[in-house]
Amino acid sequence: MAKPVAAKIDYETQVRPFFTQYCYSCHGPTVALPPGGVNMGVKKSVLRAIKPGSPFTSLLFKAIYTGSMPLRGQPRPRPAEIAMIQQWITEGANWPEPATP
Repeated sequence: MAKPVAAKIDYETQVRPFFTQYCYSCHGPTVALPPGGVNMGVKKSVLRAIKPGSPFTSLLFKAIYTGSMPLRGQPRPRPAEIAMIQQWITEGANWPEPATP
């Protein structure tokens, strides 16, 4: 019997809420100078820290996976949430452009 294929990760309903919960306090759109210059609300900025298709060579994923991000004292992602980010990067880190009005 074939193994069921996991649904593709959706940026808007899964990844953005993860970034909002775990990253925005230090790397959010309202932070004037986010650490490392990575603003998690700006696609171009985030994609500099990701190698689509290769989570373990992506700086963003390595920081989350090793526990160096979020910083101590901040809420930590659960293993299933880390796996979701890993899958998103493996799938190519799809981040759709906003719809034009």
